[in-house]
Amino acid sequence: MGAVWMRARAELRARWRASLGLAVVIGLAGGLVIAAAAGARRQDATYPLFRKAQNTAQLGFANSGRSFGFANINFDYARSLPQVKDSALFDFYIAFIKTSRGKELTPISDQNPLVSFAGPDGRFDTVIDRMLIVDGRRANPNAVDEAVVSYIAAQNYNIHVGDTLDYRFPSFQDFAQGPSSATLTGPRVHVRVVGIEALSYELPPGLGYPPIHLTPAFYHAYISKTPTFPALLLQLRHDSDVGPVLASIQEHGVIGGATASTRVQQFDETQNAAAIRRSVHIQTIALWLLALLAGLTSLLVIGQAIIRQSFIEADDHPALRSLGMTSGQVLATGLARLFLVGVAASIVAVAIAVAFSPLTPIGLVRLIDPHPGFSVDSRALLIGAAAVIGATIVAGLLAEMRSALRPAARANEEVHQRPSRITNYLARSSLPPPSVAGVRMALETGRGRTAMPVRSTLLGAVIGLAALVTAFGFAASLNHLLTTPRLVGWNWSGTIGDDFDPEDAARVVPLLRGDRDIAEFSAGGGSTVQVRNVTMNLIGQDQLKGEIKPVILEGRAPHAEDEVALGTRALRSIHAHVGDVVTVNATTGLPYRIVGRAVLPPITGSTSGDGAFMTFQGLRRLQPTVVEDIYTFRFAVGVNALEARARLKQALPDIAVGLSSDLGDAANLQRVVNLPFVLAGLLALVSAATLTHILLSAVRRRARDLAILRTLGFVGSQVRATVVWQ
Repeated sequence: MGAVWMRARAELRARWRASLGLAVVIGLAGGLVIAAAAGARRQDATYPLFRKAQNTAQLGFANSGRSFGFANINFDYARSLPQVKDSALFDFYIAFIKTSRGKELTPISDQNPLVSFAGPDGRFDTVIDRMLIVDGRRANPNAVDEAVVSYIAAQNYNIHVGDTLDYRFPSFQDFAQGPSSATLTGPRVHVRVVGIEALSYELPPGLGYPPIHLTPAFYHAYISKTPTFPALLLQLRHDSDVGPVLASIQEHGVIGGATASTRVQQFDETQNAAAIRRSVHIQTIALWLLALLAGLTSLLVIGQAIIRQSFIEADDHPALRSLGMTSGQVLATGLARLFLVGVAASIVAVAIAVAFSPLTPIGLVRLIDPHPGFSVDSRALLIGAAAVIGATIVAGLLAEMRSALRPAARANEEVHQRPSRITNYLARSSLPPPSVAGVRMALETGRGRTAMPVRSTLLGAVIGLAALVTAFGFAASLNHLLTTPRLVGWNWSGTIGDDFDPEDAARVVPLLRGDRDIAEFSAGGGSTVQVRNVTMNLIGQDQLKGEIKPVILEGRAPHAEDEVALGTRALRSIHAHVGDVVTVNATTGLPYRIVGRAVLPPITGSTSGDGAFMTFQGLRRLQPTVVEDIYTFRFAVGVNALEARARLKQALPDIAVGLSSDLGDAANLQRVVNLPFVLAGLLALVSAATLTHILLSAVRRRARDLAILRTLGFVGSQVRATVVWQ
């Protein structure tokens, strides 16, 4: 082995520039791949760490009163349940707010909606659901005039630390008459924004409107001067306790007793957490795919550079064989050289991966990273470094074996090849001599010590180009998905209403019937049901004008009151197929035949692939007291959606009006839409580095040929032109 290591070191000293350049190129590619893989691991781990750090409460309840269609619950009963680990009380405030930039905010309208919270003892926001301050600081609990604003509210309404919020509250008499910004006789308070925060239940898709967090001092100063809605947060021992707790409260915790039509105003953080995890999972998969594709492409492209370097290093093999080295020793020498190059490349790769670590996590998760900045993922770095060394050796192994095991007699033979047809054609075309000479050097292997592996060079170029085209093609497909709502389930132009106000129909239905911009519309309602013990969101629709139904992937849409269509993931979760009969449970359990597999948009809180759909008559069969409070509509051909929505909002200022382009689970993909371009950029960088290494190696390899050209009369500019053409 002494001779092997001595020869390997001698080869590295003799060609240290080429070996160092190759190590840098390999390290650059490997570092980018390791950075993407470590970023995927970081992306996946960040949200669970954030949720644990904030001591998340899984359930929230608000006693908003029966005038809003909800029942009040007994907070003491809810807090006494054995599944409850901790709890916190707070209140919702009804307020009309004007920002420093003149924007009006209110919790009772879809136009710039926002709510305000305050608790009596500071447990809310500090002990349970601890806020992550992303800008500024926490509010002083003893200061009446300080507040912390949700990141979503700050982003949506252009609120910054240092801004002043002008609060106008209704009096109890104002509230009894129906609060209006024009007639308010309650307190008026100016509050200064001292911080911007992020909480799990506020992150998209979110539970309710984005909040402003007021202080305990504010609570005690104004709790008796303006109406509020008492609220309760419950931190459960396990996320799986949500179902039993809700069932127990529904059965025993409703003040005045529960009926089949009783609705409790509740907020299930675990549903939002599941949606966020799905969003993060999409981004994590995207980063893993980025690492995989970049790794495979880099291996193929840079593998050609490694093969070329091994090809060049094989010049001395016949002499080594003549001096007594065996084929095994010659092979071991080549592998030792590759190992040392791989070690140097792994060091470069680890350094690059750590340097790029602040770029992850990506998307909204970046905001809630408990440990932002540089990250040293020892597992990813060690595995990545070993992979770089292994890939370097494997990529050059075949070339080293061919050259080391080749008989000495054949190794000394001159390689005879036919001239390239392309160069012969160019020569006959009377192109300038530098052009013909450069193309000939690029396309012809050469002989002896000036030989170059042309085929592998061309293969590497083709692979790199194909990868770039694939990346741009994927980006175009993803953009088409994001700009075509129907592909993600939005088979209509938009929605009106929500699941809170059953009295919307008296205003909405006549408006839609008389609007020429509306070609078709339907009315429906939502509910939470159980199918084979799996909880899912259900929407029922009544076709009022034309026909609006979800996108059907298999089977057909439900027509009868005992038929249902389910999302793909929902079908998989209950182990059912189209044509099966299942029992759907709401207040009672009834049989329904699955007639279709559909793409259902998240109108009722479900994510793409989840949920169930049936006729409104079918939903009423399950829940006789259900009301129509969600309206879907489709614009006529040629209607400007934004202008039509503005007219609807003007006619319905206090009712939610959304467009399909605003909504949907596909919004998660918007945060990874640029990754194909990142991949293309990385491949371009790796390809450029590889091409530079190839060109420098080729110029050094063909230095004798260039010298002959100068002897034949080429001037300096012609020699440079020859290199450029090559």
